[in-house]
Amino acid sequence: MTLKEYFDENGRGSLKGLADAIDTSKGYLSDIACGRRRPSPDVAKAIQRATENQVLAATLLELDAA
Repeated sequence: MTLKEYFDENGRGSLKGLADAIDTSKGYLSDIACGRRRPSPDVAKAIQRATENQVLAATLLELDAA
């Protein structure tokens, strides 16, 4: 699942909750979700942990699954 899909499924409050959980800004997460920015590997891993593996770091970093 993409970060945008995660926010779509979990509602608007999930953006603030996730930002707080990984100690980053809502704007930065919004930029990642909309494809305007790519997260660092550490932020991608934090998102994966905070979303309980619903959003994978590899998806955020656009890594090949092969």
